[in-house]
Amino acid sequence: MTPKQGQGGHDASDAMLQRGRILAERGDWSDYIVSCKSCHGPDNQGVGEVFPGIAGQHAGYIEAQLEAWQAGTRKNDPQDLMGTIARKMSNDDIRAVAAWLASQPPRSN
Repeated sequence: MTPKQGQGGHDASDAMLQRGRILAERGDWSDYIVSCKSCHGPDNQGVGEVFPGIAGQHAGYIEAQLEAWQAGTRKNDPQDLMGTIARKMSNDDIRAVAAWLASQPPRSN
C-alpha cells in the first residue's frame, strides 16, 4: 500500500512546529534529548527493521506512543531507548515533535 500523509497537528503554531523540527532533527542536548533522526535515520524515514519510519505518521499516534513510553506502559524496546528519551521530554515537547513529524512526507515504498 502507498503510505498516506499523517493527520493531526494541523492546528500547531509555527513556534510549536519549529520546536518539533529541532527535536526531530537535532534533539535538545541541554535536556539530554536525542534527536529522532539519530535512530530513525535521515528525514526520520526509518532504518532497517528495528527503527521504523516515523515521518508522516498521525500526530495523535506519535503522541500516544511517546506518552506510553514515558509512563512505562509500552515495553517493546528491550534497551529502553525510547523510554529514556520520552521521560526527558515535556508534554509540550511531545506535542511539538508529534505535530512536526505528522507534517513530514511519509516513507515511500
